[in-house]
Amino acid sequence: MEHHMTKDLFVMEHHVTKELFVMEHHMTKDLFVMEHHVTKELFVMEHYVTKELFVMEHYVTKELLVMEHHVTKELFVMEHYVTKELLVMEHHVTKELFVMEHHVTKELLVMEHHVTKELLVMEHHVTKELLVQS
Repeated sequence: MEHHMTKDLFVMEHHVTKELFVMEHHMTKDLFVMEHHVTKELFVMEHYVTKELFVMEHYVTKELLVMEHHVTKELFVMEHYVTKELLVMEHHVTKELFVMEHHVTKELLVMEHHVTKELLVMEHHVTKELLVQS
């Protein structure tokens, strides 16, 4: 990844505040940022956001965060669809995360680099608590 992150925090190319997500910037806990769909209580944008808001080029879901850098717990970042408590990014990931270029499921993380505990990495569909490398 291009940066670093701290406890339950996400640092993109900038900074963020409490319960806020900044797409190409920093972000915090329980956030999801992606270029496509997301779930409830998510924030996706290319700038700054406020409390419990979602700013992105598409839709978002519940408690998800997608960026091109580091991710934290219960986050999902991908270029497509995402689910609950997932984070998909193109770099490093942490516990219970899923990063892939397609669909993802619960508590998974798929990325093009390193992965950790209970993660799944593939270019297609993934399941729960799986890890696939090339």
